[in-house]
Amino acid sequence: VTLKNTGDGVLNSQCGADFVQKEKKVPQNFEHGIDPECLCLSLDGDADRIVFFSQAASSCPLELLDGDKILCLIASHLKSHVSRVSLESSLDPKPTMGVIQT
Repeated sequence: VTLKNTGDGVLNSQCGADFVQKEKKVPQNFEHGIDPECLCLSLDGDADRIVFFSQAASSCPLELLDGDKILCLIASHLKSHVSRVSLESSLDPKPTMGVIQT
């Protein structure tokens, strides 16, 4: 784990979750770009927003995984467990769960 932008300067200036998501730019202090094998994240100042990002090459756009997509991944994971429980359950009707991203 490498920490960058840990407290010097103006809060969220060119590095917070909103900056990365809206500007679709790498935060400041990534002078050498992002290793394509790395998954990075950016939080806002009080850590109530998060965006994960990666970049295949410095000439490529950022690939973003924001809150909506993160929640869909968690919900899909939960759905797989509900489906397994449903198969093993004697309940009628069987428990079900759906996931919709809007």
